[in-house]
Amino acid sequence: MRDADRRWSVEGASPHSHLPAVDKVDVLNVNVPGRVSRVDAAKYEAMKRAILGVVPAQAPGLSAAEMVA
Repeated sequence: MRDADRRWSVEGASPHSHLPAVDKVDVLNVNVPGRVSRVDAAKYEAMKRAILGVVPAQAPGLSAAEMVA
């Protein structure tokens, strides 16, 4: 255990305890099976709404290249 980690565990606080709590969601990585990342829920929802707002509801939709063009 590093000294910095030990200090936080001894004091019973985390190194980020001064920051407000942030809701997180689990996101699966389609490129690495089994890989899960925890991301800010509000930012995830904002990006999801933005993407779904421009992607056509009917097939064929958009390719990844078309979304960034």
